[in-house]
Amino acid sequence: MAVKAAGSFYLLFNQLIPFELIVIIEMAKIHYTFFMEQDYLLLNSQTGSRLKVQNLSMHEEIGQIDYLFCDKTGTLTKNELLFRYVSTKEGVVARKDFLRCVLLCHEVYRVNGKLTGASQDELVLIEHAEKELGGKLLSRDKEQIEIEIEGVKEQYRVLKVHHFTSDRRMMSITVSCNGRTLNFGKGADQAILAKVGRQGEEDSKLISELQNFASQGLRTLMFACAELEITGAHDEDDDE
Repeated sequence: MAVKAAGSFYLLFNQLIPFELIVIIEMAKIHYTFFMEQDYLLLNSQTGSRLKVQNLSMHEEIGQIDYLFCDKTGTLTKNELLFRYVSTKEGVVARKDFLRCVLLCHEVYRVNGKLTGASQDELVLIEHAEKELGGKLLSRDKEQIEIEIEGVKEQYRVLKVHHFTSDRRMMSITVSCNGRTLNFGKGADQAILAKVGRQGEEDSKLISELQNFASQGLRTLMFACAELEITGAHDEDDDE
């Protein structure tokens, strides 16, 4: 009987710890929280801000971490996308066509003077075009887009937007301006090149530079534009 009672007592009370020990542990956490917040190795060198402890229950778990794995969405890393290089065909016309691709083929809107959109890529490209390349997105709605290139305003009527999908791996927009119907597209190089068709010498140079950018570990994006000849009725879902 005594052995059974001792066994029952052990099973019921072996997880209990003295209340005084709990108090001491909490006091110890508060104590070394001060050292964590003052640790210069945990200082943000860019903003000058220090570590701020907001939860005392995580100290033990953090102290056991040896390796940290995270995805590329910026959940734990710095979510910052920087514009590095651009390569276009030679000539003023090619440069302006590139600007039109950037300023027209996107889903970014200007709200209260600020650019807003779901795609960080599109925001970075338009911001760079406005700061460095002499272009600007003035306004946009579902029916019309107004842009400015080197001080000259251009208005386009939106005819059709083909949104990006994982199957197409590209986005395209069909617009009209001054009696011309134009198609602007952007996306993965394989998707764009499949629609370009025959390639000239300048195209080969651009592809070579694109491959060079990719070999450096950079994210790459290809743009293309073409004037369309509307000869009759067509399927509005056809993006060829």
